Amino acid sequence: MKYFVTVKTRAQEDVVTTIDDTHFSVSVRAAPFDGQANEAVRRALSRHLRIPPTRLIQCAGKRSKQKVFELAVSAR
Repeated sequence: MKYFVTVKTRAQEDVVTTIDDTHFSVSVRAAPFDGQANEAVRRALSRHLRIPPTRLIQCAGKRSKQKVFELAVSAR
């Protein structure tokens, strides 16, 4: 499953807003420097979805405000 995320950096607090089942708006305090914001978005989204951050893989948008994350299937 893919999640489409619009990001706002340098916000006052970390907030995830659900637009629909696969689209989210995420505000993070981190600055877009050395991947800090990407990691903060991944952690905020994983908390919101109640899954481990290691299950979210960033597929696209490493240097963009529009990002795509994919849910990795865990092998059991």
